[in-house]
Order: sequence, then structure tokens, then C-alpha cells
Amino acid sequence: MPLTEEEKKERKRKYNKKYQEDNKEQILANRKIYYKNNRDMCLHTSKKYREANIEAVSKREKIYRATNKENIAKKAKAYYESNKDKFLASMEKNKEAIRIRNRIFSRKATRSLSDRYIKANITQRSNLTCRDIPQSLIEAKRLELQMKRFIKETENG
Repeated sequence: MPLTEEEKKERKRKYNKKYQEDNKEQILANRKIYYKNNRDMCLHTSKKYREANIEAVSKREKIYRATNKENIAKKAKAYYESNKDKFLASMEKNKEAIRIRNRIFSRKATRSLSDRYIKANITQRSNLTCRDIPQSLIEAKRLELQMKRFIKETENG
């Protein structure tokens, strides 16, 4: 009796999986060679996919970062240590651009009353550290700042 389409697909899927497990190193080497020879096309294709599926890609990256936080931090630290002189030279070269970017980031955090801004606001005049501040205190401080802003706006008209 001939196989149905589903049985054929399942058989092929099993065969492909076994083949990939048995030839992992060779497949990886071939992919590296292909990428090396077609780098521009691969980058363009990847960029097009990312632009078309930005939400799905962002979601996957967010999940990956959340599950691999320690590993990412270790790799970043190791990379920084091995390229410290390059980082310092880049920072020195782009000092003004970095200062402007940080100012924009700080203004945005101030306007939106981000947790980071509120924690800094609380710890500024106390012995507390950011880790000592519970979320409930952050919410209370956010409400206080919103009320102060509202009063200030209504008084100034």
C-alpha cells in the first residue's frame, strides 16, 4: 500500500533530522563557507526579514535576553576586557555625541517618570540604594511627582 502525503512528510522529516545530527560539523562548515562567499546577500536577506517581522523578532530577542542574562553579561564583559583600549578610544572620539545621547535619554526618562528616574530621585537625598527601594514606593513617588506637575501646570495656566 502506498504512503500518504503525511507519512511521506514524516518519513522525510525523520530522515532530515537524523542526517543533520550525523553531519553537524560538515553542515556548519558549509554554512560558514556559504556566508563568507555571499555575505552581502545574507545580510540583505536578514535585514529584509527583520523589517518585515520586527515584532516577532523583538519578542524572540526579549525572551532570549531574559533567559540568557548571565551568559550575555559574561560575554559582554569578556569582550570589553579584551577590547578596552578600542572602547576608550571610541568614547574619547565620540564624547560629544555620547553626551548628547545621554542627555536625550535622561530627558525622556524624566518626562515619562521612568523607574530609573524615580529611583535616582529618591536615592539622591538619602542613604538608600536603588536595590533598597520597593516597587510600591516607586509608584507612590510617581504619583507624588505627577500631582506636583499637575499643580504646577494649573498654577502657571
